[in-house]
Amino acid sequence: MKSLAPQFIVKDISYITDKVLKELSVSDILLDIDNTIVERDKTEVPQKTKEWILSLKKKGYRIFLVSNSLSKRANKIARDLYCDGLIAPAGKPFLRRIKKLLRENRIEKEKAVVIGDQVFTDLLMSKRLGIRCILVLPLSKSDLPHTKLLRLIEGRLIKNWINSSSTIFLGEGK
Repeated sequence: MKSLAPQFIVKDISYITDKVLKELSVSDILLDIDNTIVERDKTEVPQKTKEWILSLKKKGYRIFLVSNSLSKRANKIARDLYCDGLIAPAGKPFLRRIKKLLRENRIEKEKAVVIGDQVFTDLLMSKRLGIRCILVLPLSKSDLPHTKLLRLIEGRLIKNWINSSSTIFLGEGK
């Protein structure tokens, strides 16, 4: 399934540096919440992750949270991180709400990147939109039952992508 493969897979978001984003000519980041920046069902963003997001904002990147989680929790996280926008629940991998966000915020697909942990929501949505995706290995094993099942399939895909020459893995070990 090479056409679904992301350009990058990272061990955690700290490997996504300003240098990487500049090489991709990124100005806008569509960022997932659960198991990307916080463990599922948590509301406190780790300090290291807050610093990463705030440093990118200081460098001029716009950050939009795009999450399938409930809006009350997502709103709190978005406020804490001074995000430029939020869609929750986003209904990923469906595109209606995401297209509205792109349009209303004048986000150019060529200058955007989706950062998330799930192949069948984040990555699939990005591919359907024509936006690049950086896939992050999940923060925790805590998932909804249907997500746990999908993780079995995702694990095989990710292992194949990491071992292929078409995907760049940023992190220790393979």
